[in-house]
Amino acid sequence: MRVAPDCVFYCYVVADIVGALDIHTSTWKTTADGRGRWTELSGKFRGSIEVIEWRDLIGDARARNAAFIKLAS
Repeated sequence: MRVAPDCVFYCYVVADIVGALDIHTSTWKTTADGRGRWTELSGKFRGSIEVIEWRDLIGDARARNAAFIKLAS
């Protein structure tokens, strides 16, 4: 498969940051909320990889949709 040179890759991983994942991402930057991990791709690759835990993903979704659900009830 050929990838265009201007292709930008964004990968989101939903997983608990424990064990081997914690070790392998320990040098990555933390996300803005301090709960996830993030790294920028380099070299010939452009983009980033972000790891977020399931409970944070669900919690953030509930917070974002709380106003809509309240108004819809």
